[in-house]
Amino acid sequence: FDQSHFGACIHLATQLANTGEMQKAEKYFKHCIKLNPVSVPAHFGLGKILHQYGINHFSDALLHYKYVVDNDPQHFKAFC
Repeated sequence: FDQSHFGACIHLATQLANTGEMQKAEKYFKHCIKLNPVSVPAHFGLGKILHQYGINHFSDALLHYKYVVDNDPQHFKAFC
């Protein structure tokens, strides 16, 4: 597993979230943002983890959701 490969990292983060491993998913979404700071999917994934699973504060999730809607105004899920 190449931890510098953005695609591999985002898919791993998503799979970890889908299987309930939220702390690991949070770690990999943060790593994805380090690899690609402008990635809308990475910011959305991290926002979702922080919001739904209470790993961090809701205000932190809002910052990531705000980034998503500012950079992809058609991102329906971020508005929901």
